[in-house]
Amino acid sequence: MSLSLSSSTRRQWKRVLPTLFCGAQIMLLAVAADAQSTSPLAKLSGTWRGGGKIMMADGTGENIRCSATYSPESGGRSVSQALVCASDSYKVDIRSFIVADGQSVQGHWEESVRQAQGQLSGQIVGDQLEGTISGPGFEAQLSLVTSGGRQTILITPAAGGSISRVQIALSRKG
Repeated sequence: MSLSLSSSTRRQWKRVLPTLFCGAQIMLLAVAADAQSTSPLAKLSGTWRGGGKIMMADGTGENIRCSATYSPESGGRSVSQALVCASDSYKVDIRSFIVADGQSVQGHWEESVRQAQGQLSGQIVGDQLEGTISGPGFEAQLSLVTSGGRQTILITPAAGGSISRVQIALSRKG
């Protein structure tokens, strides 16, 4: 059985079809935008600046200035990060890539000043990412909390190293 359309019905479809197509595109863009805004990594997007403190195992500390840039990819399911912190005697330049699968995150990082690299894994619950950073001869706990235009990062290396804690507070710029 074949379906045959009258010429007037075909003309109506020719007029309506572009509108339906545009409507479908708008709906897909809205779904994609909503998916990005609900992705646990989407809220990190942008440039952040601030400062913090490195606490040494001997109890001394040093203030640091930091800048972070997060670039979402894959509709907000992954993010590239560049974090640079410096003081008068200390500098760290970290690049990382993180992928979210639901609330779980996995990724890798590399630090260019000391030429170190490793893995990151963790969970995102609400506004907080809790995880572990590891590499050859290095392991630390990571806590990253993002709320509105503020972000705090706490890195606590495993016992035995010269650094006992790194605490950073950032604000979103632009």
